[in-house]
Amino acid sequence: MDKLGRALGPGMNQFKEFGLTAPQLAIMGLLDLHGPSKITSLAEWLDVKPSAVTVMIDRMESAELIARRDDESDRRVVLVSMTDLGKEMMEKARGKYLQMLASYFNRLTLDELRTYTEITEKLTGIVQKESAKIPSCQHQASTEAP
Repeated sequence: MDKLGRALGPGMNQFKEFGLTAPQLAIMGLLDLHGPSKITSLAEWLDVKPSAVTVMIDRMESAELIARRDDESDRRVVLVSMTDLGKEMMEKARGKYLQMLASYFNRLTLDELRTYTEITEKLTGIVQKESAKIPSCQHQASTEAP
Protein backbone atom coordinates (compact mmCIF):
# COMPACT_ATOMS: atom_id res chain seq x y z
CA MET A 1 0.00 0.00 0.00
CA ASP A 2 2.83 2.41 0.82
CA LYS A 3 4.35 1.68 -2.57
CA LEU A 4 1.07 2.52 -4.32
CA GLY A 5 0.68 5.68 -2.22
CA ARG A 6 4.18 6.83 -3.18
CA ALA A 7 3.48 6.09 -6.84
CA LEU A 8 0.24 8.12 -6.71
CA GLY A 9 2.02 11.02 -4.95
CA PRO A 10 3.27 12.85 -8.07
CA GLY A 11 -0.22 12.63 -9.56
CA MET A 12 -1.50 14.60 -6.59
CA ASN A 13 0.46 17.62 -7.86
CA GLN A 14 -2.37 18.26 -10.30
CA PHE A 15 -4.44 19.46 -7.34
CA LYS A 16 -2.15 22.44 -6.85
CA GLU A 17 -4.35 24.28 -9.36
CA PHE A 18 -6.93 24.38 -6.56
CA GLY A 19 -4.45 26.13 -4.28
CA LEU A 20 -4.51 23.29 -1.77
CA THR A 21 -1.70 21.23 -0.33
CA ALA A 22 -2.20 17.48 0.07
CA PRO A 23 -2.83 17.83 3.85
CA GLN A 24 -5.37 20.61 3.23
CA LEU A 25 -7.09 18.43 0.66
CA ALA A 26 -7.13 15.65 3.26
CA ILE A 27 -8.85 17.98 5.74
CA MET A 28 -11.42 18.91 3.10
CA GLY A 29 -12.02 15.21 2.46
CA LEU A 30 -12.51 14.52 6.16
CA LEU A 31 -14.94 17.41 6.51
CA ASP A 32 -16.80 16.13 3.46
CA LEU A 33 -16.99 12.65 4.99
CA HIS A 34 -17.72 13.52 8.63
CA GLY A 35 -19.32 16.95 8.39
CA PRO A 36 -18.52 19.70 10.91
CA SER A 37 -15.66 18.50 13.11
CA LYS A 38 -13.48 19.56 16.01
CA ILE A 39 -9.86 20.41 15.26
CA THR A 40 -8.79 17.72 17.73
CA SER A 41 -10.80 15.11 15.79
CA LEU A 42 -9.24 16.21 12.50
CA ALA A 43 -5.79 16.00 14.08
CA GLU A 44 -6.51 12.52 15.40
CA TRP A 45 -7.76 11.28 12.02
CA LEU A 46 -4.67 12.75 10.29
CA ASP A 47 -2.34 11.55 13.07
CA VAL A 48 -0.86 15.02 13.58
CA LYS A 49 -0.85 17.55 16.41
CA PRO A 50 -3.84 19.88 16.73
CA SER A 51 -1.49 22.85 16.32
CA ALA A 52 -0.56 21.62 12.84
CA VAL A 53 -4.23 21.39 11.89
CA THR A 54 -4.89 24.85 13.34
CA VAL A 55 -2.27 26.38 11.03
CA MET A 56 -3.84 24.69 8.00
CA ILE A 57 -7.34 25.68 9.12
CA ASP A 58 -6.21 29.33 9.49
CA ARG A 59 -5.00 29.38 5.87
CA MET A 60 -8.11 27.65 4.57
CA GLU A 61 -10.35 30.00 6.53
CA SER A 62 -8.50 32.99 5.02
CA ALA A 63 -9.25 31.52 1.59
CA GLU A 64 -12.93 31.20 2.62
CA LEU A 65 -12.92 27.44 2.07
CA ILE A 66 -13.86 26.60 5.63
CA ALA A 67 -15.50 28.36 8.56
CA ARG A 68 -15.34 28.01 12.32
CA ARG A 69 -18.41 28.16 14.53
CA ASP A 70 -19.31 27.42 18.13
CA ASP A 71 -20.90 24.05 18.84
CA GLU A 72 -24.51 24.71 19.84
CA SER A 73 -24.45 21.95 22.47
CA ASP A 74 -21.13 23.04 24.03
CA ARG A 75 -19.99 26.61 23.49
CA ARG A 76 -16.44 25.69 24.56
CA VAL A 77 -16.13 23.57 21.41
CA VAL A 78 -15.34 25.08 18.02
CA LEU A 79 -16.42 23.18 14.93
CA VAL A 80 -14.87 23.50 11.49
CA SER A 81 -16.99 23.03 8.38
CA MET A 82 -16.71 23.64 4.65
CA THR A 83 -18.16 26.80 3.15
CA ASP A 84 -20.09 26.71 -0.12
CA LEU A 85 -16.87 27.70 -1.88
CA GLY A 86 -15.04 24.87 -0.12
CA LYS A 87 -17.73 22.38 -1.13
CA GLU A 88 -17.53 23.57 -4.73
CA MET A 89 -13.74 23.21 -4.74
CA MET A 90 -14.02 19.75 -3.15
CA GLU A 91 -16.40 18.62 -5.88
CA LYS A 92 -14.01 19.81 -8.59
CA ALA A 93 -11.04 18.13 -6.88
CA ARG A 94 -13.04 14.91 -6.45
CA GLY A 95 -13.96 14.92 -10.13
CA LYS A 96 -10.34 15.38 -11.13
CA TYR A 97 -9.23 12.64 -8.72
CA LEU A 98 -11.83 10.21 -10.07
CA GLN A 99 -10.69 10.96 -13.64
CA MET A 100 -7.11 10.19 -12.61
CA LEU A 101 -8.13 6.90 -10.98
CA ALA A 102 -10.33 5.95 -13.93
CA SER A 103 -7.38 6.40 -16.28
CA TYR A 104 -5.47 3.84 -14.19
CA PHE A 105 -8.33 1.36 -13.74
CA ASN A 106 -9.11 1.46 -17.48
CA ARG A 107 -5.77 -0.25 -18.03
CA LEU A 108 -6.80 -3.33 -16.04
CA THR A 109 -8.52 -6.35 -17.50
CA LEU A 110 -11.98 -7.38 -16.31
CA ASP A 111 -10.44 -10.27 -14.34
CA GLU A 112 -7.94 -7.90 -12.69
CA LEU A 113 -10.77 -5.55 -11.74
CA ARG A 114 -12.77 -8.42 -10.23
CA THR A 115 -9.75 -9.58 -8.24
CA TYR A 116 -9.08 -6.03 -7.04
CA THR A 117 -12.72 -5.64 -5.98
CA GLU A 118 -12.76 -8.95 -4.11
CA ILE A 119 -9.56 -8.18 -2.22
CA THR A 120 -10.66 -4.62 -1.41
CA GLU A 121 -14.03 -5.81 -0.08
CA LYS A 122 -12.38 -8.50 2.04
CA LEU A 123 -9.80 -6.10 3.49
CA THR A 124 -12.51 -3.51 4.17
CA GLY A 125 -14.49 -6.08 6.15
CA ILE A 126 -11.43 -7.10 8.15
CA VAL A 127 -10.53 -3.49 8.96
CA GLN A 128 -14.11 -2.64 9.96
CA LYS A 129 -14.28 -5.62 12.34
CA GLU A 130 -10.92 -4.76 13.91
CA SER A 131 -11.78 -1.05 14.16
CA ALA A 132 -14.98 -1.89 16.02
CA LYS A 133 -12.79 -3.39 18.78
CA ILE A 134 -10.88 -0.10 19.28
CA PRO A 135 -12.77 2.37 21.53
CA SER A 136 -11.50 5.51 19.75
CA CYS A 137 -12.75 4.16 16.39
CA GLN A 138 -16.24 3.18 17.54
CA HIS A 139 -17.69 6.69 17.27
CA GLN A 140 -16.07 7.24 13.87
CA ALA A 141 -17.44 3.96 12.52
CA SER A 142 -20.94 4.72 13.81
CA THR A 143 -21.01 8.16 12.13
CA GLU A 144 -19.94 6.95 8.70
CA ALA A 145 -22.47 6.05 6.06
CA PRO A 146 -22.81 2.30 5.36
